[in-house]
Parts: sequence; structure tokens; C-alpha cells
Amino acid sequence: MQVLVQPQRQALSNWPVDLVSLRTVKSTAIILALALVLPTGLVSQQAIGNLENKLPYLKDSARIDSLNRLCQFYLESANSDAAERYANLAFKEAGALHYIHGMAVALSRQGNIQTHLHSNFVGAERFDRAAIRLFDKTTNKNGLADTYDHLGFVCFTQCK
Repeated sequence: MQVLVQPQRQALSNWPVDLVSLRTVKSTAIILALALVLPTGLVSQQAIGNLENKLPYLKDSARIDSLNRLCQFYLESANSDAAERYANLAFKEAGALHYIHGMAVALSRQGNIQTHLHSNFVGAERFDRAAIRLFDKTTNKNGLADTYDHLGFVCFTQCK
């Protein structure tokens, strides 16, 4: 009785096909990733433009909330000048209206600006702690968890 062992040539013959299909999968993944990322950037730019156009017509807390939103948009796009301008304006106008929540969010945004755009962790901690003190004075706690999260990161970075 003789057993014949046949080499595994079928697997080797499929190897170039597997590379071609792998390249196709990679190409498809890259195209899908770009398709998801590019429109998001365009939507963000449209949202910024729409909000900036509506800004002169907004009043009171709606205006301040919009200023804080614009600050966040510019912070995410790493435009430090615009982000700081909107954060400072939101804080100033919120203070004039005694809108505590708007002041707290503006200070929290300034803390994020200090961290992400200036790497100033001490300044960021100062802004975050001031924001938390203001959040404690209002019933609207939207943004408080993000502020605590950021404060934790800043303190960890400083080894505190």
C-alpha cells in the first residue's frame, strides 16, 4: 500500500488572487473612510457659516449658547484665534446677562483651548475649576461632566 502525498499547490496558486483581493479591500476601505470624513468637514463648515450668519439676530441665552457652540467648532478645527474670541465674547455677554450656565460653559471652553491649543495645563486647570464653581451655582448641569473629565485629564497630566 502506497500513500501518495500531493503538494498543496492549490493554496499557493490562489495566493496572488488573495493579494489582489486584499488590495481591493484596502482601496475600498480608504475610499469609504474619505467618503465619511470629507462630508463631515463640509457639514461643519456649513454649520459654522449658518450659525455665524444667524448670530446677529440671536438674543440672550440663545446667543451665548451659539457663541459657545462656535467656540467648540473652532476649537475642534484648531483655530485658536476664533475659538478664543468666541469663548471670551460668550463669557463677557453671559456675565452682562447674569447667565451663569453660559459663563460656566465659556470658562470650560477656555480650559479646553488652554490644553489643546496652547498646552497650558496650569491655566486649563484654573479655568476648569472656575467653571465647576459656576456650574455649582446653576441647575443646568449640561457640560459639567465634560468639565470634570477635562479637569481630571489636566490634573493627571500635571501628576497631581
